[in-house]
Amino acid sequence: MKTLENEKITVEFDESNALFSVIVRETGDVWRGIKPGDYPSKAEDVSVTSFPYYGELKAHLSGFSVPLELRLIVPRGSPILKVRLKAKSDLQMKSDIAYPYQFAISPEKGWLVIPEREGILLPMKPVSDLPIEDTRYSLFGWRPSPFLSMPWIGVTDLKRGYISIVETPYDAEIGLEKASLEGLPLIRPQVFWLPSRGRFAYTRKLLYYFSNDGGYVSLARYYSEYARSRGFYVSLREKAEENPEVHKLIGAANIWVWEDARDIGIIRELKRSGIEKAIISFPGVSPQDPPARLVEEINGLGFLAGRYDNYNIARPEECEENAIRMEDGSPFEHPHGRGRVFRCGKPGLELARWLIPEDLRERRFLARLIDTIASQELRECYDPRHPMSRGENAEYRAKLLAFAVSQGIVVGSEDVMDWAVPYLHYSEGPMSLERFMDRGMRRVKVPEGLDFKLVPMVPGPIYGKYGLGEYYRVPLYELVYHGAIVTTWHWRTSNHRVSGMWDRADLFNILYGNMPLWWLSRQLWRDNRDRFVKCYRDVCGWHERIGFDEMVDHRWLTEDRAVQETRFSSGLGVIVNFGDEPYVTAEGKTVKPRNYLITSPRVAG
Repeated sequence: MKTLENEKITVEFDESNALFSVIVRETGDVWRGIKPGDYPSKAEDVSVTSFPYYGELKAHLSGFSVPLELRLIVPRGSPILKVRLKAKSDLQMKSDIAYPYQFAISPEKGWLVIPEREGILLPMKPVSDLPIEDTRYSLFGWRPSPFLSMPWIGVTDLKRGYISIVETPYDAEIGLEKASLEGLPLIRPQVFWLPSRGRFAYTRKLLYYFSNDGGYVSLARYYSEYARSRGFYVSLREKAEENPEVHKLIGAANIWVWEDARDIGIIRELKRSGIEKAIISFPGVSPQDPPARLVEEINGLGFLAGRYDNYNIARPEECEENAIRMEDGSPFEHPHGRGRVFRCGKPGLELARWLIPEDLRERRFLARLIDTIASQELRECYDPRHPMSRGENAEYRAKLLAFAVSQGIVVGSEDVMDWAVPYLHYSEGPMSLERFMDRGMRRVKVPEGLDFKLVPMVPGPIYGKYGLGEYYRVPLYELVYHGAIVTTWHWRTSNHRVSGMWDRADLFNILYGNMPLWWLSRQLWRDNRDRFVKCYRDVCGWHERIGFDEMVDHRWLTEDRAVQETRFSSGLGVIVNFGDEPYVTAEGKTVKPRNYLITSPRVAG
């Protein structure tokens, strides 16, 4: 056993199996690494050295698909452990590498802190209605396995905890695996390193931060600091200085107009009804493009006329030159078929540099939703005309977003990854925990002549409990990035689409401090005008006040988590009551069932 320590933590390293544990010196808490399955790893040539500003352990690891060099680093005076892994030789990497073995806590009180879209807490103790073991989260986009909006995962007992940050996320996944601790079954996280063009290729980096208090909020806020240090957090105020149109996003509704709602008369009705700020977007491309005059009239009403766009899907005629090529030379095909393939990052950037200015000359769209750019998996390309790694793919996509922003428009994406945040103003999708949808929710009967996005979805017990339930959802993304990007729902589960859930969706928007998303036809608007206006006044009116703020805290005010509070950097806060009973604050104010109360200063529970 070798020991590496600083003033905050002690790391105990076992050479026989390359397991290590961390002892938090202030509390004596022990975080034990758990080895999953029968991994035959061991360490040799282990040495520990003390330097003025850090301590370091070095070792050679065997038992993996390539031999590795390990460095463990503990900076002085900080509860941080850094892990560095490097291949000893440039060998072909025949399988993923699971290392280091992650830490766990008693499943009776442990929770997994998972930044899947906005975020969710799931028990480490296996539950029968949600078999999450064997999940593999991508850190580089949808593939079609689920992916994390931020490259980290945490473990907490709702007080102490640790966060595991993957600092080199483009060739990595985080899995959830069955294990046991003290004879009890549990589900634990595990980092997996994937090949980069067939090899380990570069130094892989991981960072652990250990917190004695604050639970998941402390972990998310630490990552917010980390994101700033890496240049990912660029505030909306800074973005608004570059483009004043961003001010129109704060307090806006995100509205997609469909078919017979693509009419200036309907748009004027929105304005007359009190909807002052909105992105008014048109789905699809030619021949559905709106005339230039309609775009200008929408802008003239003070709205942001929005355009749908996509640079990841290639047209059949450009497949030969621009498609992503697999290692065997075949094009990377779209999972929905119909002859579609995915476009490589470099030709995608070249197309955007030509198409966006050309499009803006014809129609001055002030907003642009670039679909899939921050959701579709980063992919390696083996075409010799534009070869690239996943990391290089991210660089080209970031350049594309930067170019779009340079055109003076408000830019959005489907979902989001860290590398995209400095450029994006809004993102559709993070609010929707769609992996927790019941079977059959997506299979809706569509009446002839009606788009399926306008047909209500019927929720089941899984969606009601996990997908849109208040007990498990937590605003991890907002605790990190509120005030840098505005998030909303995915079009599949817009505020009004899931039957019986509109009120609950609005309440989550208010709690998280972000914007609603609507899909409108003429009939849907006129049948539900008053309800849409209420959504705007409640959700957007609140967002107008705190849209530029950071979210600094989230807490439960009742044991059943039915009443929750979020606080923002301006000092404003909001209490949301998802329950069926009134809640009375310490100041004697009542929050009605399924309602909210704006507060300042902090209200005691």
